[in-house]
Amino acid sequence: MNERGQNNSFSHGNFSSKNHRGQELSTTTIILIILGVIILVVMIIGFSIGWNKIVPQLSSNNVQTISTQCVTACSTNSIYDFCSRPFDLVSDQATIHNATCNFLAQKQAQYGINACASISCDNILFINNPIVSGKPTYAVKDFVATNTQLCPSDNTKAGKTLQTLIGSTVYTITCPQPPAPTQ
Repeated sequence: MNERGQNNSFSHGNFSSKNHRGQELSTTTIILIILGVIILVVMIIGFSIGWNKIVPQLSSNNVQTISTQCVTACSTNSIYDFCSRPFDLVSDQATIHNATCNFLAQKQAQYGINACASISCDNILFINNPIVSGKPTYAVKDFVATNTQLCPSDNTKAGKTLQTLIGSTVYTITCPQPPAPTQ
């Protein structure tokens, strides 16, 4: 016993009645760290694969963004970006997958994408309704599988890129070049 009449002996009973605030702080800290890691992982995934794939409700009309990209591609004479670079156009009325600036300018005028006078996409041909074996095809497998019918053996379309809109997706095939002559 000390002067105040308190027992200073360190018995097992005295330790169990101690305040446990230190444990609560470390539990809180662990929970905050876990929440921080979860938020960090979600942000990394969102920025790397796109927020519209994680939360489709976040995707909105991107017609103005696409229009700006097409104007930029035209003003910088970027043939690939204007003629061939695919993107998904999302409007209030529809979504078009794998669209290009050239396709939108030529075949989807309602979106206000203008043709580019300084870039020629003459290597790309549009097929409105692909005809296979005398009847229209609306199936992707038919469009891709009929490469030989769409790309005739007379090589009139050799090296040309064919595009068509089937459903909400622009499909593209490239007609093969004829084999090089053997010597």
